[in-house]
Amino acid sequence: MRPVLHTLLLISIFSACQRVSDDLISFDGLTMGTSYSVKLISSEIPVNKQKIQTDIEEILAEINQAMSTYIADSELSTLNQSNSNEWQTVSADLYHVIEQANKISVISNGAFDITVGPLVNLWGFGPDPFTQIIPEQALLASVKQHTGYEKLQLDNARKSILKTVPDIYVDLSAIAKGFAVDKIAAYLDNNKIEHYLVEIGGELIAKGLNSNGIPWQVGIEQPEAFQQSIQQVISLNNIAMATSGDYRNYFE
Repeated sequence: MRPVLHTLLLISIFSACQRVSDDLISFDGLTMGTSYSVKLISSEIPVNKQKIQTDIEEILAEINQAMSTYIADSELSTLNQSNSNEWQTVSADLYHVIEQANKISVISNGAFDITVGPLVNLWGFGPDPFTQIIPEQALLASVKQHTGYEKLQLDNARKSILKTVPDIYVDLSAIAKGFAVDKIAAYLDNNKIEHYLVEIGGELIAKGLNSNGIPWQVGIEQPEAFQQSIQQVISLNNIAMATSGDYRNYFE
């Protein structure tokens, strides 16, 4: 995934009161080129914080190894580097995310498209050093010939993908973090944890109540380039939310 530290809205996660509960377990770290945060309430059942954190970090590492465009030997990088016009079998998770991305592409009439990475790179928002140069129209037209979600064919029975344009490039930055959030939430559900807040780079899901017995409180940052302050606080309960902003990563 692309680093998103400077392109996503800052999500400030806090309790509505200053009281700190002994039942609140919180940990965070780095993943997918950004940060992650997990908060959960352990009052109902005994919770092994170290095991939960280790398990979650293993889940994140597996997803990153499957879907990162920055890890040279990741599953997605291998798919991107292949010029084969044959069906290629991929892991269930990678297939699921690509399948869901293509469904969103159809619903949005192509507004969402996981194959536009080369265009993102051309405009200077990819992994290369940032440059404020507008690409030539001829170059843009040429690159567009090698993009388009419809150039990916999917076989659900075999969990296989066919690139009808062999050099098409898939970038899951806009969906993989949300998938990771969902997968961590499923892990917490399976461990009978009923109150939690999971956030990865601005993608988050909340369930139950915080340590003060109210829905989780999330502060959304004021969209200003040179300072950080909260514009609005919202309450989340049994819902997922995605945030994104372009006010720190743009040029005119």
